[in-house]
Amino acid sequence: MDTINIRVRFKEIIFPALFLISGILIVITAKKYEIGSITNPSAGLFPLIIGFCLIILGLMDLRNIIYMSTSEAEVLDKDTVIKIIAVFLILIVWPAFLGLLGYVLVTFIVTLILAKLFSLGGWIKPVILAFGTTVFIHLSFKEWFYLDLPDGQVIDWFKFLIGG
Repeated sequence: MDTINIRVRFKEIIFPALFLISGILIVITAKKYEIGSITNPSAGLFPLIIGFCLIILGLMDLRNIIYMSTSEAEVLDKDTVIKIIAVFLILIVWPAFLGLLGYVLVTFIVTLILAKLFSLGGWIKPVILAFGTTVFIHLSFKEWFYLDLPDGQVIDWFKFLIGG
């Protein structure tokens, strides 16, 4: 193999490796929260599932790259690369802020950032999307599945301040 092919292969492997690393970090972070059981899931279950899915996708993509010829390689433009890296950073940072800000607030912020990152027009649509996602997650996990999602220290401080 000459240096051009090695460089192309390295660039192709970066993103599946980020999937793999992100998945591992999310699984490690999710293990800090109680997972529960199949019949009684808890707050750490969803991030754990997402982490394992990222690990599986990363491994599958790495496998495909190994067996792909260099003529099939896809070239990504700079904006796409920046967006992909930003998504990975968000996925890594998201579980780290659960304990501080809480599941619902972090999900609102992450959805808002992702909507703006992927050019959802203006601010009204991203806020509506983030609010709708947050309400859906709250209803589905907290109300319907009775999962105890982490409230976060900020919410606990707020409850303390208002006497709740």
